Amino acid sequence: MLKDMKAALGNFTKADTTHVRMGIKRFIARVCTYGSIKYERANYLRPVGDSVADFRRFRAYLRAAQDHIGETLDLMESLQSSVEDLSEIPFSELAAACYAADTSPGNDKVGPSYLPHVAHAAASLMMGIQQAIDAGLLPKDPGPAWKTHALTEDKAEEITMKVLQVATGVEAMVDRETLFDSVEGTAAAASRVVEIEAPDESEIPPAYLDPDRCDHGRPPGVYCYKCGGWARRKLSEDKTV
Repeated sequence: MLKDMKAALGNFTKADTTHVRMGIKRFIARVCTYGSIKYERANYLRPVGDSVADFRRFRAYLRAAQDHIGETLDLMESLQSSVEDLSEIPFSELAAACYAADTSPGNDKVGPSYLPHVAHAAASLMMGIQQAIDAGLLPKDPGPAWKTHALTEDKAEEITMKVLQVATGVEAMVDRETLFDSVEGTAAAASRVVEIEAPDESEIPPAYLDPDRCDHGRPPGVYCYKCGGWARRKLSEDKTV
């Protein structure tokens, strides 16, 4: 069992969450505690209702994170502009600029947080990413993308074939020459795609037959690196989100 667990970590099967330090967890926790008083605990986990609203809410969280980071950068730049050499600035003033306390008004429940803007930025990213995951806009785990995209020619061929299957709605096979011609955009490549008889549905993995998503929650037309699943539908029939 121990060997299997080590192998799983070494192969990036599971995200190694021990990389995330306690410092950022504490910063986010303080903001969330403040937010629980100002608003309600975990209100960001509530579903909005439709994909467009989810999309806009994700963008709002990203905007909030950007604004908090901008406040910190503005203060740091203002401090630097006051001298010719940063070494002239006392450490306490450098630290105060990095802290950049958020003094924006609270509400009738609580006043300003006085927490660092970077803490609010981190919390905004955490809430935004989590709500986007829950809405299906982001995967629960992006996986080791640097590994899955480092494709061999054979793997690239396989994925290209799957793309053609989704785009055309038919099973197709592509030889290596066609693959690399199509990358260059030549018309001759398309003429060499050979249609073959679709396999019996009993031979197709369940992920291919799901009309909406594979077993790992990937949306139609999006390749899943965990199971290789695609929704077997024409692009014109896919839902637009």
